[in-house]
Amino acid sequence: MKKIIFDPQGYVWGVHPNKGLFRLSLSDDLTIVEKVQAFDRTDGLPTDFRLDLAQPAGRLVVNTAQGPFEIDLGQATPRFRPFTPSFGRSKLLPGRNSDFFAIDSTGIRLIAGEESYALPLSLVPSFENIVALSDDKYLFCLENGFAMLDRRQMTLNKRAGPPGASIRVVATASGESFLPAGQLAFSWRQNSLVFRFASAFYERSPKFSWQLEGFLSQWSSWQTNPEKEFTNLPPGKYTFRVRTDLGGPEARVVFRIAPPWYLSRWAVGLYACIALALFLGIEHFNRYRLEKQRRRLMEEKQRDLARQRDEAEREKLLLEVENKNRELSNAALNLIRKNEVLQRLKDELVDANNEPRALQKIVRLINEHLEGDHDWEIFEESFNRVHDDFFKRLMHDFPDLTPGDLRLAAYLKMNLASKEIAPLLNISVRGVENKRYRLRKKLGLPEEANLTEFIMNF
Repeated sequence: MKKIIFDPQGYVWGVHPNKGLFRLSLSDDLTIVEKVQAFDRTDGLPTDFRLDLAQPAGRLVVNTAQGPFEIDLGQATPRFRPFTPSFGRSKLLPGRNSDFFAIDSTGIRLIAGEESYALPLSLVPSFENIVALSDDKYLFCLENGFAMLDRRQMTLNKRAGPPGASIRVVATASGESFLPAGQLAFSWRQNSLVFRFASAFYERSPKFSWQLEGFLSQWSSWQTNPEKEFTNLPPGKYTFRVRTDLGGPEARVVFRIAPPWYLSRWAVGLYACIALALFLGIEHFNRYRLEKQRRRLMEEKQRDLARQRDEAEREKLLLEVENKNRELSNAALNLIRKNEVLQRLKDELVDANNEPRALQKIVRLINEHLEGDHDWEIFEESFNRVHDDFFKRLMHDFPDLTPGDLRLAAYLKMNLASKEIAPLLNISVRGVENKRYRLRKKLGLPEEANLTEFIMNF
């Protein structure tokens, strides 16, 4: 452990340079560690490394690179919160009674109640150590020796009143000089300023630390140079503060850098008018675009209505075609039934063998009726109304087809089977198969192709 501290509850707190913060619970005789509890970021610490413990003014504090954090011992599980009042990234070390020290890059400050004293000393980094010799004396461990502070002498010096710092003049880059009286105003071109300050102390050269509120939040390190220059400051209101390592009051001057003309009030008003005009123009354009879109939607709606009417008419035509197909199928079935009856009657008359001459006359009349073209002409007319230009297209692509081939193709187009086609052609089923074979050859179809499917898709 780098450092250990006992808290009022009897726990031992310790820090390790690399392993973080720990709390140890000891036995009653203080010889055995009964429990070890580690704390990290999840408990409120900003980091787990380079921690240090201190007990300024009776408060248990963990010094971190982000500033001091106080350990809240009033809860069952300790929590960590930033030390108040805030000392920035300072490191706190304890003194006697309620005194403590705040150490940062600007030096050392002794905090005694409401009073604060700046001490021009530098301790060993990461190993700062201040030893209280008595209620009034402190020993500081420096890099090149030791220093001792007597509080009683500080009290006398405080009563005598240290001279403090004063700002003599504020100069611009063009050489103009202004006395730090009231609030100074500069144009946007005068944004490079030089502050010259001093302290009426003649025993040694005082050191100065400055801060520019509105630009930098931290105090600068101590320096002996009695001036500070700022270049290209942005427009805004600033407060320049300067202090000395001798203590005493600080000096300050408030000044404002005006914005350029294009960021002035009248320019901002002009920009607002332009933005308003642009907004109105955009709104007008959006209205025009919405109106145009509305008209386009109306046109599309009208086109949709026209398309729906066309589809309704198309469905009506398809229904008519379906009805005609049904009529055509009925006509074909009627022809099939008629021819089947005539064929059966013919067969029975042939088998009768009574009065051969009269029977032959009847058979001849039946043959004439079976082989007549009148029924085919009626069927062909109905077929052409349903399947327009089917015969023309078939003859155009295959000019070698005969009327018998066309008749067979028509029946195949209606998806009739060979058994149904046979009575229509007045031939046997075997004859229909032969005609199908010859039609396949004329159409140039391979053996694996389906003739009926080809005709129906033609």
